Amino acid sequence: MYETDRGMSTSTDWLNEERQELAVDRILEAAAGVFLRDGIRGARMGKIAEAAGCARATLYRYFPNKEALLQAYMARVAKGFGEVLDERLRGLRSLGDRLVEAVAVSVELIQEREDVAPFFSEEGLGLTAQLTSNAAAMSEQLARKIESESRSDRIQGTLRDDVSAKEAAEWVTRAIFSFAVLPSEARSSAALRKYLKKMLIPALVEG
Repeated sequence: MYETDRGMSTSTDWLNEERQELAVDRILEAAAGVFLRDGIRGARMGKIAEAAGCARATLYRYFPNKEALLQAYMARVAKGFGEVLDERLRGLRSLGDRLVEAVAVSVELIQEREDVAPFFSEEGLGLTAQLTSNAAAMSEQLARKIESESRSDRIQGTLRDDVSAKEAAEWVTRAIFSFAVLPSEARSSAALRKYLKKMLIPALVEG
């Protein structure tokens, strides 16, 4: 057994189909600590493999390069955000209110969570923007979510006729980035929601 493949009975256990999901979670959890300690650019693949307790060759079997690992990490973060948002949006029946809360909660999570902070630091922001723009699947998922809610009989309000779900998803993403990282945009929780209701809802939601 490779000496850093600790916690698994053999190094091949990392590639066992039944344990792949567990292994990926373990790698991404280790990566979170390395990102926080060394920053995004300083987080070398070798350091991440060491923190995960696996060989570098094993790490590269799951993630062929650092960009692939970063994309998977951001997808993992997005999934966690989605779970929180589902809980926080439960009971809201207005499309406008749901969009406002989605932006506000996302901003709060970015500012509060240590595992996200390195991606919104001065060093990591450019890379985060690049990764987000390239994450077509994540953008499409958000657009589908907005379109579905706009068409739902259970949700009051629809997107404006001249605004597509894709455009709304882009606007929401840009709003989250802006309020999360620009000091001049810092507002209290209540003030942020008040501002978003005034500016976001008329821009995206019909009447």
